[in-house]
Amino acid sequence: MAALGVLAGYDADLANEATRLTNRLHDALLHVHPPLERLLGHHLRRRGVLELLSLAGTPQQLCALDETALRRALAPRSPRLAASLPAQILTALAKQSVVIPATAQYGRVISGVAAQLLMVLDERSASIGIPAPCWSSIRSPAC
Repeated sequence: MAALGVLAGYDADLANEATRLTNRLHDALLHVHPPLERLLGHHLRRRGVLELLSLAGTPQQLCALDETALRRALAPRSPRLAASLPAQILTALAKQSVVIPATAQYGRVISGVAAQLLMVLDERSASIGIPAPCWSSIRSPAC
């Protein structure tokens, strides 16, 4: 019984950390590119989206990738999103022509927080004994 309490507490800590990191990621994306945050905001717990943001944290870095490169970055951990999201990302990026001051610094934050959130979600999946891709589908049916 004590072991269950320890695991439940650890899972609660990981859930709180995931929420904190998700909120930080929403905030950073909103400062840099509101249309991109509107698009990706409800996908921030998806492993593929987090992989993509950890690799390309600024709008300029995302613009440098074509639709095929975006699809390749998303596909390993979010195969269903990889079919539709790249075109939507490019459309969202085209909606804003203004470059926000400190975009490079925000990009570093976005990449770092996305990588941290990915690790926390993977650890949470491992701690409850469910493989990472399956845990994402429990949270929301469409990967």
